[in-house]
Amino acid sequence: MSVKLGKKLVSRPNKDIFLSQNGKVLVKVFNHKIVPESDALSEAAIYAMVQESTKLNIPELLEVYKHGSDWCLAFNYIEGETLEEKMKKEPENEHKYLEDMLDLQLRVHACKVDKLPPLVDKLQKRIHDSNDIIPATTRFELHTRLDAVPKHYKLIHGDFVPSNIIYAPDGKVYILDWAHATKGNGSADCCFTYLNFYLEGREDLAKEYLELFCQKTDTAIQYVQRWMPICAAFLAKKNSGEKREKLLTMADVVEYM
Repeated sequence: MSVKLGKKLVSRPNKDIFLSQNGKVLVKVFNHKIVPESDALSEAAIYAMVQESTKLNIPELLEVYKHGSDWCLAFNYIEGETLEEKMKKEPENEHKYLEDMLDLQLRVHACKVDKLPPLVDKLQKRIHDSNDIIPATTRFELHTRLDAVPKHYKLIHGDFVPSNIIYAPDGKVYILDWAHATKGNGSADCCFTYLNFYLEGREDLAKEYLELFCQKTDTAIQYVQRWMPICAAFLAKKNSGEKREKLLTMADVVEYM
């Protein structure tokens, strides 16, 4: 084991996240009983691709190693305040922070990382694997719609939310958690952000963010909305309860005779 672990920051069934004893390194420890080796190493590869192909401020991947049966990823620890914390502390500046967030997301979309997997393939697979929660007719319509969307190759973060944006003391703004990065259409990435706000009960921020995205990118809102059922279906699988029900309602694009 290369890093001496200190305080546990996050505990989930699939992974634990620790701060090193010296407070300078963040370590993800994947539960080998849940996370396949290929998934852990794939996440490491994604970070490496983004790190070597862009000039974005992201946590540096320092080391990949095995501790017992669990794979570990070590990153430099970024101190600071998340955008989520800032928005809660300064509600009067919410609009400004929302615009700053979008500008940062568009900087991401301006990058290209050719080695990343296509977002379309990831969406198709998740929809195919959702046969336990999405009827065949709806899945067919979603696959058909996905086949018809324009193919883009922008860098897509996949989970671009306020808690994954951190303001460091030196003034730099860092983007965290690149585990879901792919290459694809920026409108889909916008939909993921929209749906996060929506599921958190912030329909006002969701609507404002979508409108800002369309204004700044000169994109028709109808075009972005074509992605919404696809992205909702993708997220439904990993959510449960009321959130899943909301997503499944949005994913239902079937027009009955």
